[in-house]
Amino acid sequence: MKNVGIIVTGSRTLAEADRAANARIGVEQKLSGWIEGILTMPSVYGENPRIFLITGDAQGPDRFARDYFEKNEKIYARMIYRLDGVCETTTRDRPLIEKRWIAASMMQKGAKFPLVRNTVMIARSLMMDRLAFAAFKDPKSKSGGTDQTVRAASSMLVPGETFVFNAENGGFSEPG
Repeated sequence: MKNVGIIVTGSRTLAEADRAANARIGVEQKLSGWIEGILTMPSVYGENPRIFLITGDAQGPDRFARDYFEKNEKIYARMIYRLDGVCETTTRDRPLIEKRWIAASMMQKGAKFPLVRNTVMIARSLMMDRLAFAAFKDPKSKSGGTDQTVRAASSMLVPGETFVFNAENGGFSEPG
C-alpha cells in the first residue's frame, strides 16, 4: 500500500466573506480531481493508495481542506501542523493522535514562525511514497506565506500546482 500526501497551502484572505464560499468550492473541486486521479492510476501509485491531506492550522484553503476530509471518505488521513508545535493526525481507522513537530523550547512567537512550520511540514512529509502540493493563491494577499511554502516545496523537489483565485468569476485557474 502506498502513502500519497497532498500538502494544501493557500492565502488566508480567501476566508474573507466575499471570497470564502467560492474559494471553498474551488479548493474542494481541485482536491476531488486530484484524488480521483490518484485512485485511477494504480500503476503509478500502487494498489489501494492511502491519501493524506496535510495542512497548517490557518483559515482559508487550509481550513477548507481540513473540512473536506470529513466529506470525502476516499481520504485516509488528515495531518494538521499547528502553530502550537503539535501535529494532529486523524485517520479513518484510528482516533486522533497528537505529536510534537518541534520541541517546546524551539517555539517562537512572531511573523516568521509560520514560515518555519510550513518548511518543517513539507520536510516531514517527504516520508510519503508520493507527495505533491496544491497552493491556492489570492492575488489580494500580501503576506507571502503561500509563495514561501511553494518555494520551500520546490526546493525539496516536491511537485505541485498553484491555483490563482479570480475574483471576477469566483474560481481558481492555473497560472498561464
